[in-house]
Amino acid sequence: MRGPNVNQNLTRLTITSMAAALLVFGSVGPVAGTTPGEASLVKDISTSGDGSGSSFPSALTDASGTLFFSAKGPGGRELYSTDGTEAGTIRLSIRPGAKGSSPADLTALGARVFFSAHDGASGRELWTSDGTPGGTMRVKDIRPGAKGSNPLGLATMGNKLYFSANNGQFGRELWVSDGTAQGTRMVRDIKQGAKGSDPQELVAVGSKLFFTALGSRALWVSDGSSAGTTAFPNSSGMFDNRQLTRAGNQLFFVGTHAPDSHMPMTSLRVIRPGATRSVKLLEVSSENCPNPSYCDERLDLVPVGSMLFVTGPTRRLWRTDGTSAGTVKLMKLNDCGSKAGRYPECSYAGAYTDVAGRLFFVLPQYVYSAEHEAYRPDSDQVWTSDGTVAGTRVVKVFDQPSTGGWNAPGGAVALDGAYYFTGYDADSGFELWRSDGTTAGTILACDINLFGFDNGWALPHHMAAAGSSLYMSADDGVHGFELWRYQP
Repeated sequence: MRGPNVNQNLTRLTITSMAAALLVFGSVGPVAGTTPGEASLVKDISTSGDGSGSSFPSALTDASGTLFFSAKGPGGRELYSTDGTEAGTIRLSIRPGAKGSSPADLTALGARVFFSAHDGASGRELWTSDGTPGGTMRVKDIRPGAKGSNPLGLATMGNKLYFSANNGQFGRELWVSDGTAQGTRMVRDIKQGAKGSDPQELVAVGSKLFFTALGSRALWVSDGSSAGTTAFPNSSGMFDNRQLTRAGNQLFFVGTHAPDSHMPMTSLRVIRPGATRSVKLLEVSSENCPNPSYCDERLDLVPVGSMLFVTGPTRRLWRTDGTSAGTVKLMKLNDCGSKAGRYPECSYAGAYTDVAGRLFFVLPQYVYSAEHEAYRPDSDQVWTSDGTVAGTRVVKVFDQPSTGGWNAPGGAVALDGAYYFTGYDADSGFELWRSDGTTAGTILACDINLFGFDNGWALPHHMAAAGSSLYMSADDGVHGFELWRYQP
């Protein structure tokens, strides 16, 4: 991403200051979005009004139409809930004073959200909220004292919440909660002793919870009971399992296998319903990675309905339905540095989003000259795929070099069958764009920041859909990064 030079920065600051002054005197009203909707500032949580006191909303989470998020306001970073109006945006204070509770791992279960937070006295523990101050409470003091149990990896299965925690006696192990102190317990002491088994990557598939544990990152499965929590059958020889991902009723993951004395092999694998072993679908090999020295063997696994799309060091786009016959290479994303005069690093796609059963993503085409270390402004592209070669196509090519949102946290979201993402053009800067999967239907959704370089950079990110609205963190050039609401 390229930024403005110093003079352009100064110009933007000057224009922003002028804009703030105009707002004070009522000469500038709320920013209205272009067709097909409008965006409005939900609330200026930082309250500074000069763009220097952003609240930086993050972890936007929908719980049955109520949006929960974390933001930094007077009193530090705390949990907030909103119905999309200023009056209905509530600070759910947990930690008195200026530091805030720093809520993390927000996870919706029905109309409630669960998260970890630090109240300043009991350490980081498990909390829950229904969006009201009275309904925001600690679930259980799992580890009494100032250290806290530090819950991690929150995941839901049925009407229960699963997570890892350290109670100070058994080390970090798997826990379950029904939202009450009495119903919060350790599932099993997998590794006896003070260190624990360190469960990670908790993913529910139907009535089974999969996770990795122990130093080898072995694959485990649980039905929520101690007796039903076991190492996954026939997983001998598999280690360093990671990127556990559910697509439909199947579990996909990347695992390493060392058969006999042969060199370890890393592959994409699947566990089908009722299976007692995983099946290899795709190897991470030199065929898929033209320059192995630049491959870290990490894949991007993107569930779209019951399909899984796969990219990563392969720099190819694959689709799989969990069968060998249904694992198909759809396209070559880019040359991955194979052309003369270019660095060997690959350009990574991003902003992957499931939009009504279709995959949308942004493919950045910027590269650097290996000889001159100069920026080469190749055009970025928005793509879509229905899982077939014929149905994998470019939607729009941007004339400018960066669509920006492809690597931003929460840089894209689906709403009402449309793809929303952070896009860039010279007239509007970095703003919210909308696509229906056609070139003509890929348009600027709203121009939030009208001031400064490239007509302002709103840089919307941390997007989430709640109800019929899209929420995001954005900068209008006056209030700094605050929570915005877009209504189609």
